[in-house]
Amino acid sequence: MTRGTAPQADPEWFRRYYGDDYMDSVRQLLGGERSEREADFLLRVTGLRQGARVADLGCGEGRHALALAGKGLRVTAVDLSPSFLERGRAEALRRGLQVDWVLGDMRTPCPGPYDLVALLFETFGYFSDEENLGLLQAWRKELGPGGRLIIDVWNRERILADFVPQAEWTASSGLAVQEERRWDGETGRLFVRYRYRRREGPVREYDASFRLYGREEVAALLGQARFALDDVFGDLQGAPWRPDSPRLVALAAGNCGGLRGLSSLLETSSNPT
Repeated sequence: MTRGTAPQADPEWFRRYYGDDYMDSVRQLLGGERSEREADFLLRVTGLRQGARVADLGCGEGRHALALAGKGLRVTAVDLSPSFLERGRAEALRRGLQVDWVLGDMRTPCPGPYDLVALLFETFGYFSDEENLGLLQAWRKELGPGGRLIIDVWNRERILADFVPQAEWTASSGLAVQEERRWDGETGRLFVRYRYRRREGPVREYDASFRLYGREEVAALLGQARFALDDVFGDLQGAPWRPDSPRLVALAAGNCGGLRGLSSLLETSSNPT
């Protein structure tokens, strides 16, 4: 395992990394029926019905947002990338779906109340430990009564058990990706230098820094943010979690509902129709 002095990464590295190179590298991986199956799992495990409100944080081009909207949910999709959101809007228009696309930083919540806040496909762990906790606390306040949170991240136990310091893979016929990985046990962060090589054009490099949480750490962090951990899965289709699972998917309930949800409930009670 590559250790040593932790590399210095730009705290806002994700603003540069999540662009066209990244999206082109994962598009084939995420295609087909995968998004529909994952949306079906979300509905099954949360019990959400048509009309429920969902916040999809770090939505990218909106593959989950679109799948959930297609099943009758009201979705707010948040991302920092104008180009990702524009593609999501275009696809929603093509399908005849309604999604609220929001250009913004997930650290600043959009007003709720929501029935589900979703951080899917490694969209949690970008920030410092303090900011990651603050993000959860802020969005918990936007949950309605009975609202849930779901986090889908890499399984740290699997990554560290068979750590690969270097990797190269082909994303498409015209794009190859190289990765140099370093693990810093003191901070719990995985540092990755990505090199994207296209058939034509220059090689582009990006540095990324992911905070990886173990199962016990996730449970403790959720408790700090006043969530109650309901269940843990090994992927976003409901497989049981094991140390060698590819993902760690944590489903949690906001204790006593969020503050905004409680306010809405009181307003409804004091203004009968």
